[in-house]
Parts: sequence; structure tokens; C-alpha cells
Amino acid sequence: MNQQELDRYLATCLQNREAHKGLEAMASHAPPRCAVWWGCLCGWAVWRPTPPAAEDQWLGIASRWVASGDDELRRLADNQASAEQMGVCKWLLRAVVNSGGSLPLDGQSVDLPTPNYAGRFAKGFAQHLLALQPPIERVTLTETFVQLARQSLTSPLPQLSA
Repeated sequence: MNQQELDRYLATCLQNREAHKGLEAMASHAPPRCAVWWGCLCGWAVWRPTPPAAEDQWLGIASRWVASGDDELRRLADNQASAEQMGVCKWLLRAVVNSGGSLPLDGQSVDLPTPNYAGRFAKGFAQHLLALQPPIERVTLTETFVQLARQSLTSPLPQLSA
């Protein structure tokens, strides 16, 4: 499924009030950078105007990776996601690490192959955010997450300015 088809499917899910199916489709078909950006948008939607300090720092790592694709940020995400004090953003950082392709190991000439599980980890992040909300708010928030998924597919992803 390409991005336009995925966007149309998400619109249909919203129209049919089946947003939960949209979360699964996003996890299965979104390109890695779109999936991670979607996760960032979901986190900010829940935590605005002031995300918890640690979560905000980790959202920053993920959003900077979306803008740059830098392997240094993937390594930083891997180190941070392994820390014991990690919160919900652990899942989003795992999406960055597991975005596909090889990841050069720090100080070594060996590349670590990483599968593309970005969508799965981003969905896990979204589901953890949903689980932390009162049950009455989950349906509306799930619909918001699918709307944000559409935005991540149809709007330009952030780019680092030169």
C-alpha cells in the first residue's frame, strides 16, 4: 500500500468510526520516518502544552532523527531506550533504532542490520499513550491519532535548516 492509498484507507476508517483499524494500517504500511513523526505528533497531542521533561527530551531525539536521518541520533536513541528510567517514549525511540537499514556500531567498522519495525514500535507508543488515558477519552483520542497519521503522510516531514 503506498502513502496515498494508506491515506485514503485512514480516511475510510475515520468515516466508518473504525479508527483502531487505522492504527494497525499505519503500523503496517507507513514509511519509517512517517511512522516516527506520527508518534511524535501523538505524544505532543497528549502532553501539550508541557510534556514531562524526560519525555520531551526523548521526543526531541525522535523528531530530530525524522528531520535528519542521522545515524548518531539512532545510536543515541538506542542508548536512551535502554536506560532503566525510560518512560513511554522508549517505544518511540525503539522505532527510530529499528527504522531499517544498517546502523554502524559506535567506534567499530561493523554495521548492525536493523529490520524496519518503526511502524510497530510507533503503534506501541500510541497504544501506551491511549492506555494512560481515562477510558471515556480513548475513542476520541484514537480518532485524533488517525487524523495525525493522515497529517504525517500528507504534509512534508520536517527538515533541518541549513
